Amino acid sequence: MSYGPFNYPIQAEEDGEELSTMSAPFNYPIRADEDVYEDMWNLPVEDESQPQKYLPLYRAILTEDWKKAETILKKDENAIKGSLTFNTETALHVAIGMGTALYFVQNLVDMMPDDMLGVENRGGVTPLHVAAMKGNTEAAKMLVGRRWGLVYGQTKEGLLPIHFAAESGHRETLAYLILNTRDHDGHFYSGQSGLKLLFYTIDAGLYDVALDLAKKYPYLAILRDEQYGCSALQKIAGKESVFSRTRDLNLWERFIYSFNGFQFRSVDMKRKEALELVKCLCKNIQNLDDLESQTIYGDAMMEAIHCGTLEAVQIILEAFPETIITATRKREAFVFGMAAENRCEVVFQLIQRTSILSQRRSLENLDFEKNNILHRTAKLAPSHKLNLVPSAALQMQREMQWYKEMEKLVAPLNREVKNTDNNTPWMVFTKEHEKLKSDAETWLKQTANSCSIVAALIATVVFTAAITVPGGNKERSGFPFFSGETAFIVFAIADAISLFASIVCLLMFLAIITSRFAEEDFLYALPMRLSFCLVSVFISILFMMVAFGATVYIVFGKKNNWIIIPLYWLSSWPMACFMYTQTPLLFDIISNTYGAGNLGKRIKRLKIGG
Repeated sequence: MSYGPFNYPIQAEEDGEELSTMSAPFNYPIRADEDVYEDMWNLPVEDESQPQKYLPLYRAILTEDWKKAETILKKDENAIKGSLTFNTETALHVAIGMGTALYFVQNLVDMMPDDMLGVENRGGVTPLHVAAMKGNTEAAKMLVGRRWGLVYGQTKEGLLPIHFAAESGHRETLAYLILNTRDHDGHFYSGQSGLKLLFYTIDAGLYDVALDLAKKYPYLAILRDEQYGCSALQKIAGKESVFSRTRDLNLWERFIYSFNGFQFRSVDMKRKEALELVKCLCKNIQNLDDLESQTIYGDAMMEAIHCGTLEAVQIILEAFPETIITATRKREAFVFGMAAENRCEVVFQLIQRTSILSQRRSLENLDFEKNNILHRTAKLAPSHKLNLVPSAALQMQREMQWYKEMEKLVAPLNREVKNTDNNTPWMVFTKEHEKLKSDAETWLKQTANSCSIVAALIATVVFTAAITVPGGNKERSGFPFFSGETAFIVFAIADAISLFASIVCLLMFLAIITSRFAEEDFLYALPMRLSFCLVSVFISILFMMVAFGATVYIVFGKKNNWIIIPLYWLSSWPMACFMYTQTPLLFDIISNTYGAGNLGKRIKRLKIGG
């Protein structure tokens, strides 16, 4: 099915053939088959409303030429209500939708009788719907000021202007329309109409508005969307972006955010509002009977686990502790298995909150393919989870961390259990991560080769500088002329440190290239070597530039002191370039291996905080 500018199907009335719509501003329909231009103008519409008749009026609106538009409207009384497009949109529809100047829209509104202000297009969309979709609050005020009842106009799908404003995320327009849309016996804000409004506000990130709706109309928490069967709790539980933006920032990202405190506070405020919405919905669901509420919070829990929204999982668990043993409707898989398979770290906190018997039952539970929780952990993580970690090597490291941490929880006997494919968990891990391991190996070798070239060049330069000392040597003794000066001592020490650091870096890169690249090596050995190499390169570049600065000062600095400032300024450029390009990677490696990004340490914090 093809859709016009307001997402409503357009079909020929005679033969019912499907039509598509041009992306041009005229929105003239063309056939979806090969006969693009054949019978293009043969739509059965009345002569006075054919769009081609009012092309001059359309162009006047497009160019905001009110004088020309006024001439056309006064000459033809039917032009004000004529259809300018095949979707039967009037001049007011088009002017508001294009964001035409307000004086133009006001003049059109003044020329139209009250009953024409609510004129509908083929989909039942009125000019107020268009203003809500566009976020044109001033145009909405003009229309509602003339005819207040327009706020209750419904499209053929039963959508009000407030739905259009919420779906488009226009906060100001939505606030104005909600203020003027009074609730008639809960008709517009409850039932499927209210649920759609709640969904639209959640999707648009207007969590404060959604929270107000949930508090005022608690019955919305137990409703499901008629088309997809989704509840409001399931909808908000799947909003991974709002819950993860402030929790999973690495050191570099937090450093960048520190210079933009307003943006950070804005993101954090949205997260808090979303959490309050989850709590409110859970509270409303608690008033239902167990059987009905279980299906709602059970599906919401699975959605939260699948998307990795840890805070949502924790809130649902606090409200409904029995969710731990709730099975999905699609297959027999308990919460622990689903959480492990989708890399939801809160699974370890869930395990700590259960009794030893429940833990053993959940950890030993098998699915239809006789996979235990370690089998499911051994599977490759979903792509949206892998992409949270930069580079294939660190992704492989994170997968190994998950397997090792889950292996600690499983009894030794169950670590070698075979599934229906006769595979142990480790065999599943090896098979599932074969491509990722290959990509990680390739990335590490390419990185090592590239950095080793830099290290070799630095070693060559500083070694040459050590032989040909600045200022030369005395003929009789062979000692450097400036050996007694402080600048020369600085040169010698910096040159030696740079040489040793670059040589050590070359040896470590050689160790990476010649590594066996086994799965276990990605856990600590390879990341440790890579981080050590990057630090060594940093040190060698730093002291090479110090040696260079000391050399220039020895040769030119005594007679030209002014050269010192630009010299130091230029010497800092290579370091700034290296830090800008390589520091984020170094931070990620250190964080994921030794710091806050390490899965084992994050699990410990979860257990303590749980």
